[in-house]
Amino acid sequence: MNLGNVLSIKHKTQINEFIGCIEISNNVFIGANSIIYPNVTIGSNVVIAAGSVVTKSIVANTIVGGNPAKKVGSFDLLERKRLYDGSVYPDNLKTKNKYVSRELKDLLWEKHAERSK
Repeated sequence: MNLGNVLSIKHKTQINEFIGCIEISNNVFIGANSIIYPNVTIGSNVVIAAGSVVTKSIVANTIVGGNPAKKVGSFDLLERKRLYDGSVYPDNLKTKNKYVSRELKDLLWEKHAERSK
């Protein structure tokens, strides 16, 4: 996905505009209130923490955060932790081959509903 972006900076009475493209690859999460500067490429499997200011391109499989955004983790490690760590679930519901079973999905939604009450 390619997006155009305009960044306006007011200096005294003059407004400078920077116009450029932002390229966002597949499987990217951009947290709320993040700012992405023009002429930045975001690789696949990237997580950008909320409120981050992305001033440079981000390579694939990276987790970034802060102002300016810096690498804080690896997407691969996060994926392994989330998909394969089924120790909190009953054995019959643990993930297999990176897919969440229908039963596990239902269990997670039930727990979510209970917490939301």
